[in-house]
Amino acid sequence: MQQSTTQTNQKKSMKKIITLFLLLLLAATGTVFSQAGPEILHYRFDSTGTTVRNLASAPPAGASTANIMGGITQGAAGQCGGALIGSGNSSSTDYLNTGFTTNLSGPWTISVWTSNITASATLFYIFGDLNAGSFRCFTNGVAGANNWILRGPFTDVYVNGGATVAPHITTFVYDDVAGNIYGYLDGVLVATVPQTPITITGPGPFKVMGYSANVGSPAGGLLDEFRMYSRALTAAEVADLHFTTHTSASLTACDTYTDNRGRMFNVAGTYVDTVTSSLGCDSLVDLTLTLHNSSAGSVTTTECDSYTAADGAVYTTSGTYSAVVPNAVGCDSTISINLTVINSSGSTISPVTCNSYTAVDGTTYTTSGAYSAIVANAAGCDSIITINLTINTPSSSTISATGCGGSYTAPDGAVYISSGTETAIIPNYTGCDSTITINLTIISVDTSVTVNLPVITANEAGATYQWIDCGTSLPIAGETNQSFTAAANGDYAVVVTMGTCSGTSICVSVMNTGVAQAAADNIVNIYPNPTNGSFSIQTGAVANLLVVTDLLGRTVTQIKPVTTRTVIDLTGEKNGVYFVKIITEKGTKTMKIVKQ
Repeated sequence: MQQSTTQTNQKKSMKKIITLFLLLLLAATGTVFSQAGPEILHYRFDSTGTTVRNLASAPPAGASTANIMGGITQGAAGQCGGALIGSGNSSSTDYLNTGFTTNLSGPWTISVWTSNITASATLFYIFGDLNAGSFRCFTNGVAGANNWILRGPFTDVYVNGGATVAPHITTFVYDDVAGNIYGYLDGVLVATVPQTPITITGPGPFKVMGYSANVGSPAGGLLDEFRMYSRALTAAEVADLHFTTHTSASLTACDTYTDNRGRMFNVAGTYVDTVTSSLGCDSLVDLTLTLHNSSAGSVTTTECDSYTAADGAVYTTSGTYSAVVPNAVGCDSTISINLTVINSSGSTISPVTCNSYTAVDGTTYTTSGAYSAIVANAAGCDSIITINLTINTPSSSTISATGCGGSYTAPDGAVYISSGTETAIIPNYTGCDSTITINLTIISVDTSVTVNLPVITANEAGATYQWIDCGTSLPIAGETNQSFTAAANGDYAVVVTMGTCSGTSICVSVMNTGVAQAAADNIVNIYPNPTNGSFSIQTGAVANLLVVTDLLGRTVTQIKPVTTRTVIDLTGEKNGVYFVKIITEKGTKTMKIVKQ
């Protein structure tokens, strides 16, 4: 509430400032042109002593103050307030030292108010710098009585009638774009003199009411409102320098109006007010005053998180506040606000899904990223859910597979027994579907053999063959035909290869070449080898005992067979190399089996 009252007072004060500013813009026709002040030099002689402050907006170095030299003083009645009073003496001693090292390049304007300037055989100089191209302004002599002449490194410019006992404002404007120096008397253009480009520079000093050793003004001559600009004033701006003393204006205010003299008015009507012109002089203003009334109202509201009042103030907590805004007639409308603020809520989730994700607000996302969903919470305000979303995508691949042994088990566990194109769907590493297209070939390899010792023949025709020594598991060099003739006693088998599939026959034992039945009793085959746990032992005759040991000689299992084919299970054993002893009536045979 305190803040709102302060804002209201500030607005009312600002209205008064704006009102006074508008009144300063009035001229005889009701308008005075607002303009920026001089940039280089600006002197008002309204004080006492010998130091004069430079009121320009950007005084040159060393020119922030000026010094009154010799018998010149300040006082008496100038254009507004005091004036610089001439001594009638030589300006070698009597002048205003500006401290300005003359430097005028580009456009410029010089304006001065003078009074009590008499016709004389003596030349009177109101400003100049001997060392800057003899730049000066004077009357009498070549200028003629009652006239000012501006002379320097350019064509002379006359302002006739400006150097008189009566007060006048003389203004010279150099417009470098137009290529002219304009002379104004009391705001009226009286001379236009074309010029080539002008640059006026010198070491100084630039003197006011003086030039070189010449007389600045007659004794009692007055000079006020000396202005030097770094720009060319417009005709309207020059006219503004010749102010008006009585104007009229219309003003609209809210509730009451306090004039420049502290009088308060709460009734509309026409009044006389006094304001200060742009030159610091009093002007009378016939003021027609219109008054409008302020207003008041209230609002009761419930909002989520924050509330922005009509005046732009933002509130985040419940309470009673006020806002002041203009009403329909431009006066204060004070609004009392009974505010209840309910806070929104928030949470964060990190879902991981395949393909797409639909948030609680119904938005569907198909790419990973950070998102937010807004839904109403229990209090009816926004519940903001931050979603750190990971979307994984399915994958697909195509493989060519061969099913050896007449069947193929796909990655999804399906078993196929015929060739063709199949599809398996399993989770990929991100947990989404991995679709595998399988170009499947089923191959059955017949590993049976026909024994007609000493000849052993593979029954699968059209394959490739490699006969091996079962005792060493090494291939027999050069034995790659479908039939093999044993040249020595031993155990022999054949590796049959069809395409990418291979199979190994049973081992055929040759104990005494030429005795077929005795050899057949000792035929031994272990398959599959390597095994992933379970394997079979095929013998020509029922063995007496089968013993499996590990590399350390430890007995893993032993079985007394009842048929020529015995299945042994090593599923519970570690992967590695094991040995199988086949004990028969004719002797003992040891073979190697690998579990992987």
